[in-house]
Amino acid sequence: MRTIPIVLILECIVLFPAFSAKDFCYECHLRLRGKLKGPSVLWANDAHNQAGLACTTCHKGDASVDDLVGSKTSTFIGTFHRPQIARLCGDCHSDAAQIHKVNAKLPLDQLAQYQTSVHGKKMAAGDEAAATCIDCHSLHEIRKVSDPKSAVALLQQPDTCGRCHSNPEIMASRNLPVNQAENYKRGGHWMRATMRGDIKVARCTSCHLDHEVPPAKTRLPDTTCQPCHGAPEAVYQDRAHWRVDVSERGRGCVGCHSNHAVSRRPGGGRGGGGRGMRGRPMRGM
Repeated sequence: MRTIPIVLILECIVLFPAFSAKDFCYECHLRLRGKLKGPSVLWANDAHNQAGLACTTCHKGDASVDDLVGSKTSTFIGTFHRPQIARLCGDCHSDAAQIHKVNAKLPLDQLAQYQTSVHGKKMAAGDEAAATCIDCHSLHEIRKVSDPKSAVALLQQPDTCGRCHSNPEIMASRNLPVNQAENYKRGGHWMRATMRGDIKVARCTSCHLDHEVPPAKTRLPDTTCQPCHGAPEAVYQDRAHWRVDVSERGRGCVGCHSNHAVSRRPGGGRGGGGRGMRGRPMRGM
């Protein structure tokens, strides 16, 4: 029978500490009921769990102790305040030594981007209703971005963003409409994604970006649409657009096609089907 060198065993323990001892936090909560059981149930699908991390990565304490009192060491954190969450996630996600053990392609600048975003700035100013990591990526069931069930996957994004942006109580103080997610699901991008299975079609983060979310008014429509649809000069040379009067072009893309309820035809985003210039249907996106 082949023997495993002791050096290799030690290396495995160092690289994968979650497998070197039982995680009594996980096992205990799995035996509980209701909301106390929930985190352990969700944890099975979490990308961090699959990477070999444990409850104590975030909550600290000692998961090797099968005792509630003994496991709650002086470092244990049961609940995090919302302003702490971005820094908590960023401590690992900005650390190349930590992150690149799991995936060398993962970026390291999400925290820095978040801190410059409208969400991050509002959170720093004391607005705890502003979005933070767990609002977009979920909690205890943070799936890989490539997972179709991830909260930030193409078909999930309207509902994920809509949890805040469709909530009148949250949007009232921001003077923002609450129908963006609903309108997006009426638009051509969503139809193309759901009916044609086009996974490259524009979603919320295509236009508003993901971590560095800038103020919407700074995202000029033409340059936002340009990466997918081409430069305005080239678009207006297309047969579907060449009849557009020069004076009308100042309205930009959303002037004709709307922003969230994007229509292939002018006026479609304002509740109608619409026809193209001089009654001609406009060519698809």
